[in-house]
Amino acid sequence: MCRPKRTSHVQKGISGKNTLVTNSRHYAALSSALELVIKIEEGISLDIPSDLIAMDIRQCILHLSEVTGNISTDDLLGNIFGSFCIGK
Repeated sequence: MCRPKRTSHVQKGISGKNTLVTNSRHYAALSSALELVIKIEEGISLDIPSDLIAMDIRQCILHLSEVTGNISTDDLLGNIFGSFCIGK
C-alpha cells in the first residue's frame, strides 16, 4: 500500500463513522500516533537516519499503548527493522 493510501486509511479510521472512541484521552493518543506515523513515513522517504526514526516509532508506540495496553517496543521494532531496509 503506498504512503498516501496508508495515511488516508488511518485518518479515515480515526474520523470515520464506523469508529467510536469514547475516551477523549484515547482520541488524543490516536491523533498523536497518526501525526507520528506521517512524520515517520516522511523521515523514511527523506532518508533520515534510522536511529532518529526509531525515536519517533517508540513515541508512537507509547501513544498506542495508552489505548491498547502495553506493547513490547523490542518486538515491534524488531518486526519493523526486520522487514524494511531502513538506513541502508
